[in-house]
Amino acid sequence: DVVSSFCHTGILVMGRGPLGPEAHASNTVDGCPDGSEGVYRTDESIEHVAISSLDGGPLTGGKLAQVEVRAFVADPSYDWLDVYVAADPAAPAFVWRKSVETAATGEQTLSAIVPLAYSERQVVRVALRGGGLPEACGTTGYDDRDDVVIATERGTPDTTPPSVSIT
Repeated sequence: DVVSSFCHTGILVMGRGPLGPEAHASNTVDGCPDGSEGVYRTDESIEHVAISSLDGGPLTGGKLAQVEVRAFVADPSYDWLDVYVAADPAAPAFVWRKSVETAATGEQTLSAIVPLAYSERQVVRVALRGGGLPEACGTTGYDDRDDVVIATERGTPDTTPPSVSIT
């Protein structure tokens, strides 16, 4: 695996499961299925995912990274993008990192800054959900989720104890 400052999906995740041109649907490491309801380019779909370091250096476990998702949103009062990270792509235990509110109907870029896991190879999952609560593998018919496996430099956890202020 090659560690870099940037990783993206290109056109590999365009569409949602059986509704669009998504190659190798559902593009998840654990086989979590995409929802099959709706119409492509009318209802929710993830079109592109990019992950980059904030400082221009290599992606590093434990450091913050920017996750940008180009998505098609059907209803901004209902649709949310959730970002998860798992330290082991072979046995993913996804940890929710952030939910992003959508802004408008149609195609848009949604962005979140999240901490990466402390591992040399990990997976970032983005999930566009039509309502409901954040779930790494949701069940609504309009959900789309895609995973990106990335190589990272192994980070060192911050073990500095928190400062205590006595007044």
